[in-house]
Amino acid sequence: MLHPEFGITALKTCIKKNNPGKDPRIECVCNATYCDEFPPLGTLKVDEAAIYQSSISGKRFDRTTGKFSSSSRSQKPKSAKTIKATFDRTNKYQSIIGFGGAFTDAASINLATLSAATQEQFIQTYYGDSGIGYTTGNF
Repeated sequence: MLHPEFGITALKTCIKKNNPGKDPRIECVCNATYCDEFPPLGTLKVDEAAIYQSSISGKRFDRTTGKFSSSSRSQKPKSAKTIKATFDRTNKYQSIIGFGGAFTDAASINLATLSAATQEQFIQTYYGDSGIGYTTGNF
């Protein structure tokens, strides 16, 4: 699949699980040989932010790019959405060592029921080069 913004030809898309009569949320099927891939972040300019959205209507990690402005009175096109964020660079609380998730008992028990190859595919989906970019995990 060619991703127009990144020029990628190998991005794997979600294989949706069909749940007739159930919650319409997206369920993607991963197995020992296949799992969808998160689109890479790519290069952003200093005043840009990547925004990823998923929705019940079918969006899955759809990426748009927003711009930061140093002024609260910036001009924007009428079709653009505004997200206001205020940063106080003089007040530092802690350092970020990475992004990740927790390995809970329930998650570990469910992961253990999968084949070794599917377990590896699952871990790669989070921590691998084409995964969502996790760098840490907590027990």
